[in-house]
Amino acid sequence: MAEGKKSFVLYADYEENFDMLSDEQAGKLIKHLLAYVNDKDPVCEDALINMAALPMVKQMKRDLTKWESIKLKRSEAGRKGGQKRAKNSSKQANASFAKQIQTNQAVTDTVTVTVTDTVNVESKLSDARAYKIILNEKPTEIEAFAMQNQALLKNKIEYKKLVESFDDKMLIELSQNKIEFEADQLMPRFRSYARNWLENNKNSNRNPEPESYEGGKNERF
Repeated sequence: MAEGKKSFVLYADYEENFDMLSDEQAGKLIKHLLAYVNDKDPVCEDALINMAALPMVKQMKRDLTKWESIKLKRSEAGRKGGQKRAKNSSKQANASFAKQIQTNQAVTDTVTVTVTDTVNVESKLSDARAYKIILNEKPTEIEAFAMQNQALLKNKIEYKKLVESFDDKMLIELSQNKIEFEADQLMPRFRSYARNWLENNKNSNRNPEPESYEGGKNERF
């Protein structure tokens, strides 16, 4: 019998083979078959027993060939199944790794955006000057303001104080996200701020910074 095979089939049809034997011969036939399937190469001198055993032995050989074929197919299927599981496991590992890379990239992007945004805000706070933006983008309106307030512009020191005070005020509002540094927002604020500045100067010799302004409302200039 083949290695790993521990059983054989005793078919119901064999009853006819046993019926033509005596009980003693039938017992010897069973022992002969067991010796055969255990690879003991039994020899029987009884011709009747040999004749009864012959078709059984041939069937056992056919069954063994069939069993070995099934065993080979199952082994091949198991090998392919193992390869498929290994491949799927590899895909899952790669997918998990790719997902981790995406997660790390997302974290990196978040940090980059946060840092960049912070730098941009700090750049605005350190470099931006509201009056300079107005001067560059609203030259006509600044010229009209100058024509209406020639006395203020002639006093260069006073006008410089006004501009510096306005710039500082706008930087504070920028840091509080109250405004954007756009000329359309800054020009009306500058007019209102200058109006309050001049009104305060009429009542004081200290040229104080105006305590408040109305954000472009009630413009006079």
